[in-house]
Amino acid sequence: MATANILLDALAQVLTPEVMLMVFVGVVFGFIIGVIPGLGPVIGIVLLFPLTIAMDPLPAVVLLASVYPAGVYGGSVTAVLINTPGDPSSTVTTFDGYPMTKRGDGVLALGVTLASSIIGGVLSVLALLLIAPPFARIALQIGPSIVFAIGLAGVVILVIVSRGSMLKGLVASAFGLLLSVVGYSSFRGVERFTFGVDYLEQGIPMIPLIVGLFAISEAMMLLYQGGSIEEDKEGSERSPETSPDKNILRRRLQDMNRGILETLRRPASVLRSSSIGIAIGLVPGAGSIVANFVSYYVGRTFSKRGDEFGTGAIEGLIAAESSNNAATAATLIPTLVLGVPGGIAAAILLGVLQLKNIRVGPQLFVETPELAYGVVLALLFANIVMLFVGYSLSSLIKNIVEIRVEIIAPMIVILAILGGFANNFSGIDSIAVIIFGILGFAMRKLGYSPISVVFGFILGPILETYYLRAVQAAGGDQLAVIFAPIPATIIGVAGLVLVYQLISEVKDIRRRVNIGN
Repeated sequence: MATANILLDALAQVLTPEVMLMVFVGVVFGFIIGVIPGLGPVIGIVLLFPLTIAMDPLPAVVLLASVYPAGVYGGSVTAVLINTPGDPSSTVTTFDGYPMTKRGDGVLALGVTLASSIIGGVLSVLALLLIAPPFARIALQIGPSIVFAIGLAGVVILVIVSRGSMLKGLVASAFGLLLSVVGYSSFRGVERFTFGVDYLEQGIPMIPLIVGLFAISEAMMLLYQGGSIEEDKEGSERSPETSPDKNILRRRLQDMNRGILETLRRPASVLRSSSIGIAIGLVPGAGSIVANFVSYYVGRTFSKRGDEFGTGAIEGLIAAESSNNAATAATLIPTLVLGVPGGIAAAILLGVLQLKNIRVGPQLFVETPELAYGVVLALLFANIVMLFVGYSLSSLIKNIVEIRVEIIAPMIVILAILGGFANNFSGIDSIAVIIFGILGFAMRKLGYSPISVVFGFILGPILETYYLRAVQAAGGDQLAVIFAPIPATIIGVAGLVLVYQLISEVKDIRRRVNIGN
């Protein structure tokens, strides 16, 4: 009964005009920031952070928290339409979303993306509301050696689910891991691979790397191929999208509705992917990026049409989108209950609460329960608002895929360069965007995956940090980190799966060669 009264009090605070306005502003701003390549939800939260200094705690946290899920979904829109994730957590969305756009089902893909995102987000909020304390306690017991092992398994999963040669996927992932160690090491106190260049002392910046490898390389690929992003379904016949504006809008709304219904017809996929996102979001540092790849791999394994993943499969898109949005709210569980941020955005929210002199941790639900539950309920409303905002705006943004590449490619390049500049307001970052764009184009032409590079780059610092922490905890014994029972089991299983998949790939190659002869 006491909990019910607290929830009612928290609901009353959330339903005030000020807090609901913050929910709406956060969602709209997050969506807009998300669809701009190079920005994304974290930068959106950073931009709004100064505005929260004079606010009361609840509306301040609600404003920033609402940006997060909307920004992740906005990044998925560009991942679907122009093969450029607005946020790293939308990387896997490109696997099936962009192929759907190229065959003319871009709005259908947006409908699937929207429905999957909303369901995953709502389920994650419910988990945050109901099971935060026990799950956070479990997450706290996960040692650094286990997190390190999970990270290695994540690299294996990436190699398996990435399109193309797994051997090339391994090479690209290793290259990404190598890039991640450039710069000053806080653990060892030395500079690595900087070659005397001041710009590299702080490491290769993530945003110029991601924007260059995805946005610039995609613009170059579009110019190389010609035409438009969306391929005409009817071949030489005129696309039905050239009909009057009213018919175009009606057709797009029908495709959005069909995408939402296709998602609802696959409850098992949505629930499985959301559960994976929630579980991985509980582990500090893992977040929605790891959840993406794990969910995609599991979905492909259990699907009857797993061989269609990567070619525009709806189930593949559901696996990506349900998991990343489920992980967003789940990262707040260790943040609110333990005071351990589950990601960059969660760390900023933690900073806001600290500035407001709010004690974060188990005592938060005792000393200020209305605030704790108010934030959770506000996230629930944020997902509802996101449904209407996404439904209204996503189909309009779809126009960009019908523009000739001679027009859209320069626009992508300009936005990408500006996105790189916005990273540190430095022209050098814009130059880095161009360099990584050329590198990404060359890799794609040679059959190497930029996605693998990005994932290795993001996972590298996590692997290094948790490995060194595990070595310290083991008294300097490096072998103990790998051969402890649980880490050894995780690494062993991942290794066996990788070997099995490589053998299968070799057999497929031999079979195709024999057929050709």
